[in-house]
Formats: sequence, structure tokens, C-alpha cells
Amino acid sequence: MTHIEKTYSETAVKQRIQLQAYQKALVQNKYQPKDKIEDIDLFFKCSSSVEKVINILKEGGYQCIFECKAGELFSYRNDHDKIQLICKSYYNSVKDAIGSFDLSPCRAGVELDTEIFYICKTFISSVLNKKMKVVNLEYPVATLKRILKYNIKGYSIRSESLRDLVWLINEMELNEDNMEFYID
Repeated sequence: MTHIEKTYSETAVKQRIQLQAYQKALVQNKYQPKDKIEDIDLFFKCSSSVEKVINILKEGGYQCIFECKAGELFSYRNDHDKIQLICKSYYNSVKDAIGSFDLSPCRAGVELDTEIFYICKTFISSVLNKKMKVVNLEYPVATLKRILKYNIKGYSIRSESLRDLVWLINEMELNEDNMEFYID
């Protein structure tokens, strides 16, 4: 997860994307060396940076492989990496962004301005023990889909957590917006 807030030169963006890939690989190799990094997610502070990053990716040889109709998600791929630009919400900080993530093994990110790697308390134990917990619920269908995805990767979820998830969903006011699922 990366958070872009300033206008960067093409070289700076490429270096920072490489930094994030390196940091993800470092965490992954230290805690779960068998896991494969599937993609790099970029989150933004405002919409003005999105178009610039899209242009930089295109100029760098990345091909657009998905663009949602609402303009909230773009996926780009080159020979080595898949990068997703997630624009449904904008965040004031990396801490705000990772605080909104639904599953514990996803709650880590890099602040591009400072190159600081942030993690939530639950992240390391979740990755080390291959246990996931639902820590935030905004999109229940998407969360259920991600639970299945992480289960295939070898993560388990406690029965109590599933029970709590059902209670949370039952208490939600479900509507068209929060019933959508996103591609990840």
C-alpha cells in the first residue's frame, strides 16, 4: 500500500514504487518467505496525483489491464509487477489508509514522502501465524471474498471471528454502495 500526496518526477515515482516492492518483499521474506507478493496497491491523498501516476506508468511500459467504470480502480501490469491505483477513497495519511483495511494481514503501508514503513499491531502476528482477523468492515461482500482469497494462501480465521463478522454484517445498514465488491 502506497500513499501519494505530492507531484513527483517520473524517476522519483519509479524509485518509490521499487522501494515499496522491496519493503514488501523484505517483510514477506522475513515473516512468510513462501508467500508471493501479488500486487502493489497505491492509495492517494487527492485526485490530482492519479492522472500523473497513470501517465508515468504508461511511459514506463505498464499496460492498463483493468479500469472500473466509476474511475475508482485502475490496474496496470508490466513484465514484473501489477500495480493497482485505488481511488475510491482518499486518505490524509498512511495510518488512515491502513486503518481502513479490513483484514489484519493487509494492514501495512509505505509513506512515499518519508519512505517510512507503517504496520498495525495485528499485522506481524497475523503474517507470522497465518491467522487473519476482520478488523474493519465497510464492504462485507468484498471482505468475504478476501477471506476466501487469504484462506487459499494458507491463512485461517477463528470461528469466533467469523461469528463476530456475521453479527457485524447483521447490524449493518446494507445498501448498493457497501454491498459492492472490489477487485484486488
